[in-house]
Amino acid sequence: MRKRLVSTALLIVIITPGALAQSPPESPGDKTGASIAAEATRLKGVLTSLKLSDADSETYAGHFSRVERARQSGHVFLSLFLLHPSAATLPAIEYQKAKADVSKGGLEALEREWSRLGGELAEKERRLTAAPASRAPLVVQAILERALTQVQPHYQSGRLYGEQWTVEAGLFYLGRSKAQLEFALFCRSLDAGASGAAPSLRSLAPELEELEREVMQAYRRLGVADQDNTFIRINASLKVAQDLEREHRFGGALLQYLEV
Repeated sequence: MRKRLVSTALLIVIITPGALAQSPPESPGDKTGASIAAEATRLKGVLTSLKLSDADSETYAGHFSRVERARQSGHVFLSLFLLHPSAATLPAIEYQKAKADVSKGGLEALEREWSRLGGELAEKERRLTAAPASRAPLVVQAILERALTQVQPHYQSGRLYGEQWTVEAGLFYLGRSKAQLEFALFCRSLDAGASGAAPSLRSLAPELEELEREVMQAYRRLGVADQDNTFIRINASLKVAQDLEREHRFGGALLQYLEV
């Protein structure tokens, strides 16, 4: 328990001003904050166009309010961190709705869309492999890595969900793969160069193995009613951390580990 409290505290330190992800209090000319605000505004427009249920719309509106409060308080990187979930989901729903012709075409149409999107994703991923103009702050790089690592799993899930569930479910995951990559590119585009020496990061393999044991022990203690939702959410987050670790994206692995 103490380790998890320490992890939570460290997460707060990393994504707020005053530590590894330090950002000065926002000024009117702050380009990073302005870029995040513009992206949030764009995503609000996506939300409006989707015409989701009142409950879902209110949930996303609350997310955007937290993003804006963080940004206005000078916690620019915290606002980026808070923006990621909406940026990964709303465009995915938009993509799913825009592909009504694929839904009507069934699995064959989904396979064609899967192949087409694969080429698009590969081209955009190549853009991310190019050396950036300047080194990004640790937290920006970590958020970028976390988004990028989820692109291919979502892309592969698009085909599997289409085959095993519905074409619409497959399209949603294809949309998430595209949205995650777009968000990674957005992070790369931010004018938020880091100062000072790059932090030295190491593998988190021992910590992730210990966390996995703790999760399994907690799972066995939970009642049947609590096991499914709680365990699925935690296990999914842990898997992302393990994927980041295997890909040697240690900044993203650290951020994901602290959030599990």
